[in-house]
Amino acid sequence: MSLVRADDRAVFEVGAARFEPVTDPGRGGGELAVWQVTVADGPAGQPHVIDREEVFLCTAGTFELVVDGVSHRLNPGDAVSARAGSTLAAGATGGPASATVCCRLGLTATLADGTVLSPPWAQPA
Repeated sequence: MSLVRADDRAVFEVGAARFEPVTDPGRGGGELAVWQVTVADGPAGQPHVIDREEVFLCTAGTFELVVDGVSHRLNPGDAVSARAGSTLAAGATGGPASATVCCRLGLTATLADGTVLSPPWAQPA
């Protein structure tokens, strides 16, 4: 078991999004990465293809998730599961919005220009 206090979380700013890892191998996790993402009010950001399934649970605001071209407006408590190989983009409607996200470790995201991102909060130790 591992306790992770909110005050001990690292923060990563990427464009208009703020990522706060909750658990990963560096914080006592074993197989999963869980993080909180907060996005500014505005249309969905840059699309990217994921290589791991991701589950998004809206926790605040109206979180907009575009999966394979289909827009999903999530209110607190709503969830979407995006399968590996899906193209994703996230935004918010009517103010900032947040979601808790979970996936297996090792996640990579590929941008339209071929750039591959390996978010540090979703990588094995």
